[in-house]
Amino acid sequence: MNIRKAELTDLFALDALYLSLFKQMAVYEPNYMNAARQDETFIKKIIAGEDNFIGFVYEKEGIVCGLAVAQIQSTDPYNCLKPLRSVYLMDIIVAEEMQGKGIGKLLLEQVKDWGKSNQVDYFELTVLTGNIAAIALYQREGLIPFSMSMRMML
Repeated sequence: MNIRKAELTDLFALDALYLSLFKQMAVYEPNYMNAARQDETFIKKIIAGEDNFIGFVYEKEGIVCGLAVAQIQSTDPYNCLKPLRSVYLMDIIVAEEMQGKGIGKLLLEQVKDWGKSNQVDYFELTVLTGNIAAIALYQREGLIPFSMSMRMML
């Protein structure tokens, strides 16, 4: 097992992981989400570290079976908000056959460590309410609800 930064040679594996993620998201939220492929330009941007992005992959026996994508962000310039920096977890994906083996936890720890090394103030993510397994993982890792988005179809 090995966690490392994503590389261009991982492109095919990352495309497959994203397709798996987007298919699952479409199951959770069929009114809002489509099973689709991630834009290759976006994946390359992550790999290149552009716009404060980073991608970490979990690799076992030469096979990439997990991905965490994060970005360092700054508080929007509103007078009521404290000027803070965060590490925002954009996506975390573990290959279906590898889920439940602690890979998500290891990827989360890697992202948090990266955030600490970049002197951020806090760690944040967004999760679909139907993704019970992910919510349980995040709560076990110490994350707590902060705000809630609400919507309805019209």
